Amino acid sequence: MRGNPVRKPILYAATIVVVLGIAVLVWHFVLGWDPFGTLGLRTRVHVLCAATSAGPAGEIVESISIVTIDRGWVGVLFVPADLWVKSGDGTFGKLGEVAAREGWPAACRALVPLLGVSVSRYVAIDAEDLSAFLALFPQVLVSVDDPVTGPDAKGSGGPAVRIDAGNRTLGPREMLAFLRGTSRASRAARDRRAFEGILRSARSAPT
Repeated sequence: MRGNPVRKPILYAATIVVVLGIAVLVWHFVLGWDPFGTLGLRTRVHVLCAATSAGPAGEIVESISIVTIDRGWVGVLFVPADLWVKSGDGTFGKLGEVAAREGWPAACRALVPLLGVSVSRYVAIDAEDLSAFLALFPQVLVSVDDPVTGPDAKGSGGPAVRIDAGNRTLGPREMLAFLRGTSRASRAARDRRAFEGILRSARSAPT
């Protein structure tokens, strides 16, 4: 099995199928156009979606999800980046570290024994791409379970962004901080909350 990287011309489509569960968004609307004949996705497909950022020692994997696409429905499974998996050389390590060290195809293969399905495609986006996508939603209502302290957008060195618990209307800068910041709420839980808010915004947007 080999993963198939998604190239730049369809990066925005890839962005929408990210760990946030944003993946579901694109396919939610595209499914109505029956793209399977065009893209050749006539059977169930499992796609690994990851959000990454640049760190001092190289790429940092921030979140991972598995998006399952089939006729008429889409499912999302959020996977911890620190999930312990067996890599191709027989050693064990965190899923995110396996991806950074051996590449995303290796991460896809490492998930097969755990999920029991073939993960044959992957999408990886960085903070800049994620920021561009979030800019499409100027205001998103998000239920914040626990306070979040996040970095300034794109790590520009500005003051940290503080988001208090409760129902909050977040702009693109706050959304990025919400997803990438620190909180007692897990990253997977915040991904889910962000996805719910973005999907509501997309559904209520004028067509």
